[in-house]
Amino acid sequence: MPQEITGEEVIVTAQARGQTAAINQQLASNTIANIVSSDRIRELPDANAAESKGRLPGVSHETINLKDIAIRKNLNETAFFYPHLLMDKDGTVKIEFTMPEALTKWKFMGFAHGKNCENGIVTGYTVTQKDLMVQPNAPRFLREGDSISFTAKVVNMTGQQQQGRVQLDFKDFITEQPMNTIVANKNNVQAFDLKAHSSETFSWKIYVPKGTGPLSYTVAAKSKTFSDGEAGTVPVLSSRIFLTESLPISIRGPKTKNYTFERLKKTGLSNTFEPFRFTVQMASNPTWYAIQALPYLMEFPYECSEQVLNRYYANSL
Repeated sequence: MPQEITGEEVIVTAQARGQTAAINQQLASNTIANIVSSDRIRELPDANAAESKGRLPGVSHETINLKDIAIRKNLNETAFFYPHLLMDKDGTVKIEFTMPEALTKWKFMGFAHGKNCENGIVTGYTVTQKDLMVQPNAPRFLREGDSISFTAKVVNMTGQQQQGRVQLDFKDFITEQPMNTIVANKNNVQAFDLKAHSSETFSWKIYVPKGTGPLSYTVAAKSKTFSDGEAGTVPVLSSRIFLTESLPISIRGPKTKNYTFERLKKTGLSNTFEPFRFTVQMASNPTWYAIQALPYLMEFPYECSEQVLNRYYANSL
């Protein structure tokens, strides 16, 4: 069975010897599967542990207290660290670091070398998991006006039946204000009844209205004995496109002219149009704008014939 760890401090033990054969033999016999023993699993105390056994009443209407659950946020795919090596008298080296909180399979590679070019290598695998796990399947991004089903899987790794609740919450990533009502996440709590070594997928229908900023989500699952939670962020893209309409007006000499912005008058007839900004700009000599654009032609980095001609033209002016 894979070893179980929950983002706590991990100690990796390897032997460093002076000879190549000794290094290879010792490292091969002490693979990464022995990183940590299962007694290092630490489950947070459940506030409902003192309740009587049986199915939780009214689970579809009760919310989960997230303060009682360790929400996993460090979901980095690489456990990057600067190892602090401590060697014992017998040559044992201990590497201490903190694993990311992602529940996945990890690959470990260890290298050792001596002063006379002795070297050794070891490769192993380990799995981070919990007795009760929640695995959200969040989209890479959302767009204003989207209506989607947000899914998450609850996994029971124990040999006993687990009953409890799973909950999805949304917040504004910038202001941290609750967004469940805005994204129409009304029934955010669902009940689960999982058999031993089984899993089930749950979904929530949400709607992203216009003007919604980036969202942070939290999916938490809790039974009478175990709990788990994961948090992440989903960017929200705008569904609108900025359109710019301009009308040049030229006047020579002391005179008066009347201009009508026909397109500006018709914009009010559109049901999807949303005015953003109206700018009036006047220049006594518009040719100056063309002169200001000459450095762009001269500083183009490529040496093709077209750009050489542009540089020649700009420098000539």
